[in-house]
Amino acid sequence: MIECVKLFFGAGVFAWLAMVSVILHRMFHAAPPVVATAAWLANTHGAPELLAQTTWAYGAFQLLWLLRLLP
Repeated sequence: MIECVKLFFGAGVFAWLAMVSVILHRMFHAAPPVVATAAWLANTHGAPELLAQTTWAYGAFQLLWLLRLLP
């Protein structure tokens, strides 16, 4: 059981390291997913789908994360 936990922890750490670099690159060099979602929601009608809701939540996370860096 302990070996399984170590395996999943190691996989999570390496996945986190890979994803953080991708997220930071997108944040500074590309349009955030919230911009794409805002354009998509402007052209569709009805209740937002789960993908749109998760994208807005991720955008709120980025906003809060960047607000804490303000002096």
